[in-house]
Amino acid sequence: MSRSVFFFLCLIGVLGLAALSSKSTGQAPSRPKVVTTVASIHAGVAPLQDSPQVNSHDAAAFGIRGDAALEAGDYDRALEQYQRMVELRPDLSSMSRRANALWLDGNQSHAMRVLEKAIRGAGTDSSKTASCQAQLALLLFADGAILPAQQVLAPALVAVPQNVSVLLAAGRVAAGRNDFLSARRYYQSLLKISPNHEALVALGDLSALRGGQEIAEEYYKQVEHLRSAQSDSNRHEQMQMAKFYADHDRKLAEAGRLVEPHKLTQNVLDADVLAWVYFKNGDLPHAREAMRRALRRHTPDAEMHYHAGMIAAASGERGAARRELGEAFSLNPRFSLLQAPIAHRMMDKLVDRSDAKPSPAKIAAGLEN
Repeated sequence: MSRSVFFFLCLIGVLGLAALSSKSTGQAPSRPKVVTTVASIHAGVAPLQDSPQVNSHDAAAFGIRGDAALEAGDYDRALEQYQRMVELRPDLSSMSRRANALWLDGNQSHAMRVLEKAIRGAGTDSSKTASCQAQLALLLFADGAILPAQQVLAPALVAVPQNVSVLLAAGRVAAGRNDFLSARRYYQSLLKISPNHEALVALGDLSALRGGQEIAEEYYKQVEHLRSAQSDSNRHEQMQMAKFYADHDRKLAEAGRLVEPHKLTQNVLDADVLAWVYFKNGDLPHAREAMRRALRRHTPDAEMHYHAGMIAAASGERGAARRELGEAFSLNPRFSLLQAPIAHRMMDKLVDRSDAKPSPAKIAAGLEN
């Protein structure tokens, strides 16, 4: 699952949580407070985890505590808090949260069942279930089920064609089935609504894939401009930008600076980005250590296993590299427009009977031919 989309869907859930909380208090939800809560979750939400003032019947409180635990990488606690939330209010907001946590914790099939149940329980109005449909589509995509993902998105695209999470998921699924024209159309439609990091990166990658390096570079410059226009970036945005730099071999020193404050993270997605940035900067010992943290919950993310395979290959661990790349392909051989072809080339080299050891520097740059 794309990390940008993952965060966006979590944010949608948090906004729904604010509305849920407002129903019980009679007060209007405050969007700025909700966004700040996700953006600076450790500073603003973590103190609620053990507060004696939390109402044991307040679903919103359990959701907020689950969000804090999830961001901190405490997945057992997150699942516990989300389960309490589901028991109190089994709605789209609570069940989508639990599904995200289940997926991160390595339980793909259970996560999909939770989302399917949430969608069924909400009725047939896709305008209400669109974000959950997008989330389910991305879980299916992560599992390599591209046609089912497309089918899940179809009613949402008809009902709410301007829904940002639906357009992001539709673009990713279309690219995965090599329908690049449709993918481009979805991303461009999204940009007409608002600037978006993932859409700009994807349009750049689509252009690069077709040999349009100059056009791709224009999109990548827009990605950097979007970041520079942000007055105050949060942890998610920092890691998102660091991953962009590492994926595209741009400003690797800056990528290292962005991840440095999060070097001790227990969040598996952040640890994966950390490992990838270390790897791209040639720091294999730290890359291996961070990757161990990333893999500890067995998250079924093809890109994560690709990163692990590339790090293992650069470390001379050919067996581990083959195993991790094989796991990536078994999940979704089309996990990334630009990275998947590199993964396939590396696997070809690893299964070659030649004793020649791949060059770590070239592996990191994705240039080993």
